[in-house]
Amino acid sequence: MKLSPSSEIILKPTKSKVYFRLISILYFLTVALIVYSSLFSLIKLALIAVLSVYMIPEFINKNPSNFIIEMIYRNKEWYITTKNGITEDCDELRIIIHNTLFQLIQISILDKRKLFILFNDQISEHQLRQLHHISSNE
Repeated sequence: MKLSPSSEIILKPTKSKVYFRLISILYFLTVALIVYSSLFSLIKLALIAVLSVYMIPEFINKNPSNFIIEMIYRNKEWYITTKNGITEDCDELRIIIHNTLFQLIQISILDKRKLFILFNDQISEHQLRQLHHISSNE
């Protein structure tokens, strides 16, 4: 597959089943460790309640980077549209870690750098190839 440098791709990360499974396992293991700890029952309940408050949005969103609505590559530039509707020009997009489950992506906007995780099941395999091809040619 050959892509011209002027190719346009639009990536819209969807909900991730892999991410949902991962956070579910971590949540239940954490609850099990709290339950089997030697803490007082009231402290255990408080810890589980606090953990549940933080985990409910994760179970609903099923997206580790839910602040990103879409990523667009056009005319050798990356544009990131965030949840609040703002589109930002990215100076650079780098894939720092790539494995069979996810990518750790770093974007540079002016002098700020942001990291976000993109699980492989959030975009199609073709889009994943395009992302790697374009990021390696920058």
